[in-house]
Amino acid sequence: MAINPVPFGKYELISRLAAGGMAEIFLARTKSIQGFEKYLVIKKILRNRTNDPEFVRMFLDEARVAATLDHPNIVQIYDVGSVENEYFIAMEYLRGHNLIEIVRAGAKLGYSKPPLEHVMSILSGVCAGLHYAHDKRDYQGRPLEIVHRDVTPQNVVASFDGAVKIVDFGIAKAATREVETLAGTLKGKIGYMSPEQCRGQGVDRRSDLFAVGIILYELTTGKRLYHERSDFETLKKIIEGPVPSPRDILPFYPAALNSIVVRCLQKNPEERYQTARDLHSDLDAFSRDNQLVTGTVPLSQYMERVFADELAAQKHAEGSGLVFSSQAATSSSSPSYLGETSRRSSQIEVPLVKARRQHMITRGLQALAAVLLVVAGGVFVWWRTRPPPGTALPVALAPATVPPSTMPVVPAPAGTIAGAQPGAVPVQPGVAVAAPAPIAPGAIAPGTVPMAPGAAPPVAAIAPGIGPARPKPVPKPGDAHLTIASDPRCEVLVDGVPFGSTPLIDLAVSAGKHTVILLNSQAGIKEIQRITLSTGQLWTRSFQLDGGKMISQNGLSARMLSGAPAAAAAPPAPAVAATVEPKKDSAPGTRPRAIEGSASAPPVAVAAPAPKPAPPPAAAPPIKPAAPAPPPARTVAGFVLDAQKVTAPTAHLPDAVTDREHGKKLVGTYKICVNKDGHVYDVSTVASISGADGSIMDTIRSWKYKPQTGNVCAAKVLSFQVP
Repeated sequence: MAINPVPFGKYELISRLAAGGMAEIFLARTKSIQGFEKYLVIKKILRNRTNDPEFVRMFLDEARVAATLDHPNIVQIYDVGSVENEYFIAMEYLRGHNLIEIVRAGAKLGYSKPPLEHVMSILSGVCAGLHYAHDKRDYQGRPLEIVHRDVTPQNVVASFDGAVKIVDFGIAKAATREVETLAGTLKGKIGYMSPEQCRGQGVDRRSDLFAVGIILYELTTGKRLYHERSDFETLKKIIEGPVPSPRDILPFYPAALNSIVVRCLQKNPEERYQTARDLHSDLDAFSRDNQLVTGTVPLSQYMERVFADELAAQKHAEGSGLVFSSQAATSSSSPSYLGETSRRSSQIEVPLVKARRQHMITRGLQALAAVLLVVAGGVFVWWRTRPPPGTALPVALAPATVPPSTMPVVPAPAGTIAGAQPGAVPVQPGVAVAAPAPIAPGAIAPGTVPMAPGAAPPVAAIAPGIGPARPKPVPKPGDAHLTIASDPRCEVLVDGVPFGSTPLIDLAVSAGKHTVILLNSQAGIKEIQRITLSTGQLWTRSFQLDGGKMISQNGLSARMLSGAPAAAAAPPAPAVAATVEPKKDSAPGTRPRAIEGSASAPPVAVAAPAPKPAPPPAAAPPIKPAAPAPPPARTVAGFVLDAQKVTAPTAHLPDAVTDREHGKKLVGTYKICVNKDGHVYDVSTVASISGADGSIMDTIRSWKYKPQTGNVCAAKVLSFQVP
């Protein structure tokens, strides 16, 4: 396609690139001797405007201001003049596109918006050009005080070589302008004006920096900032709206870049960047800190990628000798030299890929840190509350003692449940204990496993794999209390924590919701009860196996509390026999003496049938009969026993303790046992107050209660606030 150039003074107009309401621009060339030619752009006033002398003066004033600027980031002015009463400006020809066209071309290839490193390259060039214009001085050294006043995406051009240029200083304000802006007259595109520019007030370089902040906001978020339904609403939002922050719409937006944008968009000019160089410095620092690859080469490569079709067509045209037509075709879409108002912009919603990735990594690290803290806290709590090493599964038993000189030997069959107590033979509640049969010295009874001295007997768990039972917690004021029995016996877990097998008597738990689980792997039982307890409530339940199912009932039978039929109904043969091997110097006919169990243990029937007669050693000393065991005591909640007090003098701390513990709160727990007459017959320490236990226990022994049906024990918590 051939294009016939039109002579225009010393230039040739090749094609018209764009036209606006005031001027039109042409691709042109100039020729000289020896085949010299140069391509440039001619911007000339429309014919209908040449008769307006005011407009002509303003047009020439623009040329005068722009011609003084000579910077790599500002489009260069070559010539100003008129041809046949048509005024024109000859300026640098840029092979590239403005920001609006760059964003649209990238979107067609799937780019959500220009990559962040290229945005930094473009705006760094803009800041460099603006700082040069703002600081420009005349030949006498006087500042020209140039303000662009129309810094918009249409007036920022990136070339295919990676150069960044600011164009259209047509409405720039300078101290030497001959045509000053009338008061109250708006100059520039409304969506990129500063608040003071919207009010028609005087502007300075900080107004241009406000516009740079808007461009930075839009290029990095993909949204127009000030683009309301009408110009009035847009002006109102700029003047009265809150200072925008990219993080309001993109929570993952880089924090350092967010601070830069927010500072640019401050309503008060004093709170913005004061010079474009300051803004330029912060943008470069952000790029360095985030290792962004900026510069003309990466930007040029991006331009070649998003405009590959255009460059390929131009290269083909140049190879065919159609250079003029290719330049006209590829340049006619850009109104960059006109600076005409355009309300179109990219509205792409896809966020910054790199920033999103950084945001997700940050959130992931925060979640990982939270999980590690929870795990560490759980390990710490477990470590502080773990049972001592070697602690056996606690079972409510009333063991029978044997002489300390004997070595215990326990039967091996599964189903035997024993508590480990040095020097004692553990037995199952309600099961008869046979006296040891005479065994030859050094022999081991059949079916028994020898135990090392001081070792704990093995425990055959009812529900294997749940870990050792926890000791009962110390009751606190306001706790609820659980008493659970079952037939057959089951392992009890409260909120996942094992507390031994049934019967479980007077377990103190906090008020609220709890989950109680009963397990017996041999009988195939797993019963789950979810309960809600109020403050001080006593929750008592028994469970009985009927047809393979657990049936709940409120009463507690003697059979369930003992774990076996009552002594009267017991079969003549014992279900479990504990065999001990006496040493040579011990009497074979010695009976184990029953001792009082823990405060929460139920009454246990222990039968000790006489062993078969055996010839005793010749020098065996006489054996005294075992002392009768004291009557068993039932354990109740502390508040139950407190309600039955008749007299209870107040316990006091000794003077030595109060002198030593100034300002502290001391708490102690004491187990109180009361007999049928209401007298305190035993006091023991559960949680001690150093130096005060003796005095406190003496006071407790003087307390008087109402008569009881039997021996009763309870834990009492005493607290003292030392002044």
